[in-house]
Amino acid sequence: MEKEVKPSFSFTHAEPYENEIVESPLNRFVREKGGTPKASAITKEDYKQALRDICEWFKTYCKAYYDRLKAIKPITETDLEKVQFSFARPLPLAIRTLLEMHNGGFQLLDTFVTLPLSHIEASVKSLRTKKGWKEEYVPVAKDAEGQYLCVETAGENEVRLVVWNEDGIEAVSKSFGKYIESIRDSMLLKKLEYDEIVGLISIV
Repeated sequence: MEKEVKPSFSFTHAEPYENEIVESPLNRFVREKGGTPKASAITKEDYKQALRDICEWFKTYCKAYYDRLKAIKPITETDLEKVQFSFARPLPLAIRTLLEMHNGGFQLLDTFVTLPLSHIEASVKSLRTKKGWKEEYVPVAKDAEGQYLCVETAGENEVRLVVWNEDGIEAVSKSFGKYIESIRDSMLLKKLEYDEIVGLISIV
């Protein structure tokens, strides 16, 4: 039997950033493919485009998961306003944007999957008494081992992205937006693959 050949995949790139472009191996790759190299900053539209690109990757390489994701009903700004009082501070823009596009079920690295708004609200309430938990944390995803991927906040701003469990925390990224972009970039460079059991994993 002939080996199945998977279709090639290319991303749609957002408009160029206004600030200075930082050249990198990834940017050179993107430029060679006719795309727009990205700079160090990330705008809301860049972030939304990265989420759309990841969805398109799943549509190409894992249609069954893509269909499940698209079946999840996104939330509205009204839904967000109704539960805002549950949080110690306003939800960061990156999380609000994610929920308005995908209300839970969005596959991240390893077995981390994003939580729907109702589960974020419930998790905040249940985790407040746990060892090492801080009011500044907003849980955005959970993995198979029960660890939470959290955005640490200061007011409406993101401070960093961390993995939290009762044994401590591990810093992951400067922001959730940068984390999402890094996933999209790794997909572009064919450094990730998806498995229904172990999630989204790095490959050599």
